[in-house]
Amino acid sequence: MTHPPLVGAEVWQDVMTLAEDRCQCQGVCGKKHMGPNRKPGRCERVADEYVKGKGRVKLLAIPRDPSLPWHEAARLPARRLIAFCPDCSDGVRRALNRAAKAAPPQADGLFDAEPYTVGRASGDVT
Repeated sequence: MTHPPLVGAEVWQDVMTLAEDRCQCQGVCGKKHMGPNRKPGRCERVADEYVKGKGRVKLLAIPRDPSLPWHEAARLPARRLIAFCPDCSDGVRRALNRAAKAAPPQADGLFDAEPYTVGRASGDVT
């Protein structure tokens, strides 16, 4: 039997109902989830399924937009959340961290300005 989390249980339950208690990852985690006919498909992990060496699968409700903080998922409506198994959510988090490290550093806007110079006045005689 799947037990909801202590915080945001109603929203979590709505997300799991929409996902039919199955991980909704379709490869964004970096794994090739193969469906029928050896075509890319959806992750096969199901809530409360036993996985050897890992125990029972506890699905997570995480934001569909990966740039949003995951710890605020309980405040979002169910339509803005997606059900992921821990392995897929870890894969997404690793991909986000790699992308953040590969991005060029942002310059400080205060010191990024062009130097201000004063041109010659039109009445100046040299």
